[in-house]
Amino acid sequence: MGCGQSKVAGAVAPEGEATAARQKEGAEAVARPELRGGKLGASTGMVRTAEAQLERSLEDITGPMDPRQVLRALYTEHCEGPEALEQFESIYGFETCAKEEFECVVGEEGVDKETWTLVEDAAPKVASEAGGGVRDARTLSELLRSEEVKMATLGAEEV
Repeated sequence: MGCGQSKVAGAVAPEGEATAARQKEGAEAVARPELRGGKLGASTGMVRTAEAQLERSLEDITGPMDPRQVLRALYTEHCEGPEALEQFESIYGFETCAKEEFECVVGEEGVDKETWTLVEDAAPKVASEAGGGVRDARTLSELLRSEEVKMATLGAEEV
């Protein structure tokens, strides 16, 4: 048998067909009580487990998010990654790069790289430096005091 093939009913069939056949058998076992048990009996348990998992939130499954890890990953991707300085056209029609976009949000000194927390009073790049006047140049601490953020009950990492 070649790679990507399996034996089905005495003949060689592509792996995709064999997988489809197994999936069909499993679906029939769930739909028809007389097929439950024996070789296919695990299918109903797997279905119940899958349904239970769908009712849980991502945080229930993986545990609470550590904002420091998220911030470190965002910083690394936007400021140190291989495409950090690669230019692209923003939705507003001006040229920018990932690093500039990050700095327009948190500022050039907006991340404490020892604790991986945001520096709330760091000033983002001003509109004249990036984006030709379409940027909100408020600091993170100013944004955190804004009515919109208070109403949405957002934390620093979410803003």
